[in-house]
Amino acid sequence: MKRTLRFFLVTAVSVLFCLPLAAQQKKNDRNTWQDKIQAEKIAFLTTEMDLTPQEAQAFWPVYNQSEKERFKATEAVFKAFGELDKALKDGKTEKEISPLLQAYSRASKQAAEMDSNYIEKYLKILSSEKVARLVTGEERFRQYQIHKLRPGFNNERAPKQ
Repeated sequence: MKRTLRFFLVTAVSVLFCLPLAAQQKKNDRNTWQDKIQAEKIAFLTTEMDLTPQEAQAFWPVYNQSEKERFKATEAVFKAFGELDKALKDGKTEKEISPLLQAYSRASKQAAEMDSNYIEKYLKILSSEKVARLVTGEERFRQYQIHKLRPGFNNERAPKQ
């Protein structure tokens, strides 16, 4: 009995010490995965846009800032959407749903305005053609990443980069 209890306690303590390590590893794996995709995206867009070294030096800091802001704007849209969706599922009244719908609309509008403002900033650095290549390249890269997540991913059938 003592042996079983001791085994159980040692096992429980070991598991408790390992859980934070596993969580840390999972977070590191996610960061590594995000870093890898970001590096792929930068390489893809640089090639797609055919940036000169001077253009790249001026463009990437602005683009990186836009990505940070886009992430925050997207989070706000998803949060507003989640609250709206929950209100519908909970059977909230028209009076309760209306402000949530307005909040979602505002968040979506702000995200679109932010994208539009950054296009104007990009046009101060790059030609219209290169900014257009950025816009279409981002969408092609997004489609490529979605395609990679599908079971049986095959590079030959992937959207062309």
